[in-house]
Amino acid sequence: MTSWFTENSTVPMVTGIILVIILLGAAYSSRERVMVYLALVVGVLTAGTVVCERMIVTTQEEVLQRVHDLADAVEANDRASVVDFVSKTRPDTINRVNAEMPRYDFDSCRIVGQNYFNAGSDGPATAEICFIVSVQVRLDGKPDKLWAYRKVILHLQREADGQWRVIDYSHEDPHGGLTI
Repeated sequence: MTSWFTENSTVPMVTGIILVIILLGAAYSSRERVMVYLALVVGVLTAGTVVCERMIVTTQEEVLQRVHDLADAVEANDRASVVDFVSKTRPDTINRVNAEMPRYDFDSCRIVGQNYFNAGSDGPATAEICFIVSVQVRLDGKPDKLWAYRKVILHLQREADGQWRVIDYSHEDPHGGLTI
C-alpha cells in the first residue's frame, strides 16, 4: 500500500516541487512573505521525504540490487562469482550453473525490464522475480556473437548471513508460445 512511497519517491518529489513553484509564483504576484515561508517549508518537507525514502530499503530493493550484481558477474563471465550467488544448500542449482556457464562467453548482460516481483509471506524469507535481460554472447566457442532477449525467473531465499541467494532459476525466450 505504501509502495508508491517506499519504492520510489518520484510522486512526492514532483508534487513538492510543483507546490513550491506555485507558492513562489503566488509570493511573486502578491508580494506576501508568508508565501515564501510556505514555499520554504514545503521545500524542506519534500527534501525530508526524499531522504526518508532513500533510507528505507525494502525487500524488493534488496533483491533487485542482488540481481543487478548477479548480472554484472554473468557479464564478466566469472563463474565462481555466479556460483557465490547460489545457495550452498542447493547443489542441483550449482551443478546447473557449472554446466551452463562454460557454454557461454558473455559480452553484455543488461537487465532491461522487470515483469513481476513476489515476496514470500510465510516461513523463511523467499522471493520470486521475473525480468528481461538483453545479452550479447558467443555460444559454444563459436566466433559469431549472438544478441537476444531472455526472460529470467529467479527464486531466491534470504540465508542466515542476510544475503539473498538463488535456490532455483529458469531462462527462456520472452516471446515463447504460439507464433503468428
